[in-house]
Amino acid sequence: MVTVAAIGLTSITENHGVDTPTFCRTSTRLPLFNQLGVNDYGLDQVIAGENPGLPDTNVGGAGDPLKVLQTRINGFLCPTDSNPGLTHPNRHWGGGVGIRRSPAGNTNWPPGLTNYVGNRGTRDQPQRSNDPWGFFGYHKSIAIRDVEDGTSNTLFIGERDYKNCRAGSWPGVRNPRGGAQRGIWYNIGHSRTLINAPTSVFGWASNNGCGESFSSMHTGGLQFALADGSVRFISENIEFVDGCANDAGGVCRWVWQRFDPGDPRWENAFNVYNRLSRRNDGFPIGEY
Repeated sequence: MVTVAAIGLTSITENHGVDTPTFCRTSTRLPLFNQLGVNDYGLDQVIAGENPGLPDTNVGGAGDPLKVLQTRINGFLCPTDSNPGLTHPNRHWGGGVGIRRSPAGNTNWPPGLTNYVGNRGTRDQPQRSNDPWGFFGYHKSIAIRDVEDGTSNTLFIGERDYKNCRAGSWPGVRNPRGGAQRGIWYNIGHSRTLINAPTSVFGWASNNGCGESFSSMHTGGLQFALADGSVRFISENIEFVDGCANDAGGVCRWVWQRFDPGDPRWENAFNVYNRLSRRNDGFPIGEY
């Protein structure tokens, strides 16, 4: 729980507003990295593809930025999650933008692992210009002033386990505008699927799968950092129903649509989980 809060607070105070690429870069400014001494090696630029090579004075004398980006950082790993410290073989960095080179003959190079991913909101598809309504998206940075529902009512960062849902990557993503294996789901998740969605029912990589949502190996739920820096354990049984819901006039409304906060035509579509995920729906939450 301490780690979730530390990551959340640092991201908020460092940025004051966040987007998917910025969240990746912010991670290299966390105190966890100061302990390792990796801040001095231009990792921000390496991740972005702006600095394909680093001097041979990297951490531990590794000499190769790719090895630095595979560093196991215990602060990014949930103690209850069993993992090797590297991203799952089902996720890879082949193609896309970012690091210019990879180990010879290796097209499935795994970066370092994280169990903590950002809240994207109520859109479950990559968007280059549309607002996903959470904190993390490609379209723009989100500031605290944009959290119209209040920081204590809005999810910021949550957990994702390695075994079932393939966790994420602390260096960030290869393609911040795309989905699939090298896209945005490396380090953000949405609320259009169940917490701890069972992989026996929903494939981990499907739109309803936990590979692009939130999960943990805790019994009954997982830890979320809220936008005010607090941490809450949220039950996997939190009110959740996905799909459109009819308003009073019989028109089907979706949680991903644009509307003025509090518009009653959308209230039926928003369960408690979606209300926590979206920063500006304007609907009351109550106890959860």
